[in-house]
Amino acid sequence: TVPGLLCPSRPENVKFLQGLYKDLLSIFKTTPYLGVGCSEVWMQWNKQYCPLCQARIRAGETEWDIYCKHVLNCAEAVTRAAKEMHRSVRPVLWADEFYMYNLRPRYAGLEKMPPGLVMGHWQYFDKYWVLDNRHYDGIEGLASRGFDVMFVSACWPFNSYLVDLSPGDPAVDEGKFTLVT
Repeated sequence: TVPGLLCPSRPENVKFLQGLYKDLLSIFKTTPYLGVGCSEVWMQWNKQYCPLCQARIRAGETEWDIYCKHVLNCAEAVTRAAKEMHRSVRPVLWADEFYMYNLRPRYAGLEKMPPGLVMGHWQYFDKYWVLDNRHYDGIEGLASRGFDVMFVSACWPFNSYLVDLSPGDPAVDEGKFTLVT
């Protein structure tokens, strides 16, 4: 596989992640949330599969199927780690894979996600650059499907502008960051 990725087809990797989650929870003793990662994994495969993932694909699974099952495994690993530590901790997932990209139907796979999973709304683009002019309706789409949504401010590569979530269109220069020297 691509260097730096954990193979989602190896059960021992999920056990490793559960141990990592447990270590993090021992450091962050009061957090009610723990991020599971799983962001942008599908973009990095580029059809460079390990033999286990290749076998799953040959058997009829898609990259998206493998990804969704891995997210579920990671969310369950957070829940198990928290339970072992007698804690109540909810897994958080950067959810942009589900609502922002055009590679599959919008919100596909969310029906497989557990209701306790908190969806991190991650929007790279400002209003004028969002794919298909969808703006920030991902928040509403996630919430209407029963998920709690945590807004995470992100605006790459337009990080010289503040993100505007208002329903109206701002003036062109409104919200532009000004450096004061």
